[in-house]
Amino acid sequence: MKNFGAILFLKLFFLQTIFAQQAPSKDNNTAENKPVTIATVKEYLKKLQAEPDFKYTTIGFSLKSTSNPKALADVNANKSLAVASNTKLFTTSAALDILGEDFTFKTILEYTGKIDPAGTLNGDLIIRGSGDPTLCADRLKTTQDINDWYKLLIEKIKAVKIKRIKGHVVIDQDIFDYNATPDNWLWTDIGNYYGAGAYGFNFNENYFRLYFNKNTTVGSKAEVLKTDPSIADLQWLSTATIGEKGTGDNCYIYGVPYTYFRFLQGTIPPSDVSFWIKGAMPDPPLQAAQIFAGVLMIGGIANGGATTSRLLTLQGKPLATERKNIYTHTSIPLKEIVSFTNLWSVNLYAEALLKTIAVSKGQKGTTQAGAKIVEEWLKEKEIKTAGFQMFDGCGLSPFSSFTAEQITELLKYNTQTKYFKTFNESLPLAGATGTLTNFGKGTKIENNVRAKTGNMQKVASYAGYISDANGNRLCFSFIINNFTVDNLVIRKKVEKLLGLIAEMR
Repeated sequence: MKNFGAILFLKLFFLQTIFAQQAPSKDNNTAENKPVTIATVKEYLKKLQAEPDFKYTTIGFSLKSTSNPKALADVNANKSLAVASNTKLFTTSAALDILGEDFTFKTILEYTGKIDPAGTLNGDLIIRGSGDPTLCADRLKTTQDINDWYKLLIEKIKAVKIKRIKGHVVIDQDIFDYNATPDNWLWTDIGNYYGAGAYGFNFNENYFRLYFNKNTTVGSKAEVLKTDPSIADLQWLSTATIGEKGTGDNCYIYGVPYTYFRFLQGTIPPSDVSFWIKGAMPDPPLQAAQIFAGVLMIGGIANGGATTSRLLTLQGKPLATERKNIYTHTSIPLKEIVSFTNLWSVNLYAEALLKTIAVSKGQKGTTQAGAKIVEEWLKEKEIKTAGFQMFDGCGLSPFSSFTAEQITELLKYNTQTKYFKTFNESLPLAGATGTLTNFGKGTKIENNVRAKTGNMQKVASYAGYISDANGNRLCFSFIINNFTVDNLVIRKKVEKLLGLIAEMR
């Protein structure tokens, strides 16, 4: 018995010793169990900048409470940096404040001259554009495609007894300037769908589909089949080839507005069906006029051919100002347009909004005028504008640059406005929607962060709102320029940073 008791004692002592070593003590200060504070966040940022991969980068960061004027943490917060699509935060905020959430675009069907008793219009039939970027956009389930929309217009035309048009079918694009593409956009971008400019008349986001013949032979030439819609006189010089299986779309279209020559370069994946990519239309207003003239002819209404206000101006034949209204088309409200702009980062929408801001102030719809008004608007809101450089509305321009502090101050201001709910909900939700659908899934930031992303070559930015462990709403802006690692590496670093902030007490 004595031997058994001794053995039992030794076993119990041994187990107790092990448990004592494994159990965390009340004053355990290991890194894993330390409470996360603002000091933890600052230390992470310090280590991040010291990493070899970021030796030649510039990082800008600002973290602010919505209720405190002082920054909780900052790194180069007053350096002006390229932010790519974070530019849209300024455009959409100013649009909501200046135009109002319920603002709508109005596209008007009208005519000049008179309709004689036989139904002949002795004048021009005109569609007056308002710069609406959502007209007949296929991403919006509530809109009609251009042909169906034109059929509605024909019904309206027949209702006023027009049977023949002696003049032209005209798209009036004069509300915006004719220079649809902002200065300093890159040659790589402007021929592709995401680089489509904002015209006084836009439809289906100003893109066409380019179809290739089916081809599964890797390395062979990718042959152009057709475009939809069909674009008269469009010419192609192509070096595009069939890439390896799984490589996806790596084909770029090069070309400028109002010209009909396009250069095609890159690869498309092998496919046993016709593969397509999207490009920017050379001249959306003229394309729209040509389609309309054709639909009218099919509908039995003869006309004198298609043109635009731009072409008439070049010929010294400006449109008459005295016109009669036939029908007015109203767009979805601005709050919905802003939602699409930020959620899916639609460049065209942002560009059209920036020009519309200028129009709302009685100025010509130009990028430069809109940008100047946004800068003055920021000053009115007491947001410092030193380092504010806005060259477009969407951020495709590498010259559009802002400071991290300007962005967090903008985000703070928006929390005090009547449109904050609209603005906040327009931002992608981490792990759930838009460009953040796969961001932070399964972590503390899932469903906790609402933020706008921005990415272009050597530029990444994230800005928005996050709640800390105490439920305090914070504004953050993270910008990094001139990095050489993959964008996914940057994303993981930002997820880690925001994860710390979410745990901060």
